[in-house]
Amino acid sequence: GSADRPAARMPPRAGAGGHALAEMDPADQRSGAARGLRLAALNFPGTTVTVFNPVTGLSTTTSVPAGAGRKRRDALTAAAQQARLRSDAALADFRENAPKSAVDAYDSTVTGADVNSAEKYLDTFTAQPTFPDSASGTSATKLDAALSGRLDLMRGAESALYEHRTQDLEKLRDDDVTALEIRVAVLGVLLLVAVGIATAMARTLTRPLSVLRRGTARL
Repeated sequence: GSADRPAARMPPRAGAGGHALAEMDPADQRSGAARGLRLAALNFPGTTVTVFNPVTGLSTTTSVPAGAGRKRRDALTAAAQQARLRSDAALADFRENAPKSAVDAYDSTVTGADVNSAEKYLDTFTAQPTFPDSASGTSATKLDAALSGRLDLMRGAESALYEHRTQDLEKLRDDDVTALEIRVAVLGVLLLVAVGIATAMARTLTRPLSVLRRGTARL
């Protein structure tokens, strides 16, 4: 993907962090897509009915589509399930390939009540490729708040990791510049030494010739 190409151009000594972080962007994008699809499925218009919510133990009045509307709602749910699976796969690649410090930083950032609540919603809404009737009474506001909160934390973690990665690469660049300056200075010294040796050798060779010419002139 486009996010992988800059990482592929990094020198080997830059480590595998760039390739691992490249997985963060698609994970965030697909998580965001899944959020929108779930909300669209939940808010799909239909007939008003009373539904018992086993999570809360309460009965709520909600809108349940029928016929073609149910099929469209199921299609949105199936798409949300696929988006979640792709997001989870990208995160798994990140965990497998990223340095331990990056994984620990992500885990310490993407945590808390919103994340726990979002994970429960994810399990409920994406367990099957069809919309679960038991979730019909779910509050769209609470669902949006939980999923948006988790997504914001994921994006914040990605931003922080990229910033840290940029600082590491800048240090490598500074080290390269310093090494280049040292090499140039060494080459300059060697050049001066070579010029000095060449000059000394030239003088050594020209003295006997000068003596010979003066002796020949006297004769």
